[in-house]
Amino acid sequence: MNRERSKKHAEKMDCQRLDGKLNHMDSCTQHSFRPGVSTDAEELEAVFQAIPDLFIRFSADGTHQELMADRSSNLYLNIEEALGKKVVDVSKRLGPQFQQAIEQALQERSLVVIEYPMLIDGEMRFFEGRFFPLLDDQVVMVARNITERKQTEERLKYLSFHDLMTGLYNRSFCEEELSRFDVKRQLPLSIIIGDIDGLKLVNDTLGHQEGDSLIVAGAKIMQASCRTEDLVCRWGGDEFAILLPRTENDDAKKICDRISNACAGTGADPLPVSISLGVATKSGQDQDIEDVLREAEDMMYWNKLNSKSTRFSFDTYLQRALALEHTRRIQDHCLYE
Repeated sequence: MNRERSKKHAEKMDCQRLDGKLNHMDSCTQHSFRPGVSTDAEELEAVFQAIPDLFIRFSADGTHQELMADRSSNLYLNIEEALGKKVVDVSKRLGPQFQQAIEQALQERSLVVIEYPMLIDGEMRFFEGRFFPLLDDQVVMVARNITERKQTEERLKYLSFHDLMTGLYNRSFCEEELSRFDVKRQLPLSIIIGDIDGLKLVNDTLGHQEGDSLIVAGAKIMQASCRTEDLVCRWGGDEFAILLPRTENDDAKKICDRISNACAGTGADPLPVSISLGVATKSGQDQDIEDVLREAEDMMYWNKLNSKSTRFSFDTYLQRALALEHTRRIQDHCLYE
């Protein structure tokens, strides 16, 4: 009990000290500080010059009582239009969120943190607002620009779900989505497994740069051949997976045909793209999705062994490799003559 009383007393003293500091700011201008007014003002000026934040003091009903920043460009709003007005009147979009944070901070007597976007000079920026209660009827808000942090978070999030080379979703994301699709309302659920033909041969004879180009070209073909609701993923290495919710087996085969036709249209220059495909469909809840995956993979390997396009691509890759080796020998011969 004594510990709780001490804690509340400390919090009250903190609020009183912060309120006292803010009262000294009334001798300064609203968004800049004139040096030489007083020692406290000079100290506050140094603080605001060092901290790139916006400070706002609100009354309990959300009225702007004071706005302060190291420079006017950090206010992000017109000071004359805001002072003396309620936040819900200044911003119809952000006002209710701010007012809720003000009320929560006063009610709970604790720090409340929110994040919010603002369109400034045609650019979307993101801010963090920290609301702290002052005594019983005032709240100070500290707003910080967190745009760079949000962009970094979005980039890391993108990298965690996507394959860097192709821009497709990666296997981890695909497996998560497969679990989400594996429900009754998404049936029939069809799965296509695709494998780039001859990739190892291309890597070994023409180099990994050519092999990477082949992977990227195949990824673009599969993405362009699918519908917007389909999920195309790089399953790993030269293998891809396509999840098709609410898709019958016959419709999935039509997508396979579109992919094969697009591959046939790539020709032999610079390299033909050939993708072996297998498809399987889960039609009932009693089917194990892992069995459906294996069925699609088995069908893909069967097609790889029996496809004319696979043999054509292998022949083309070998011819290209032999031609490259012949060119190298001629160059070596000319070099040593």
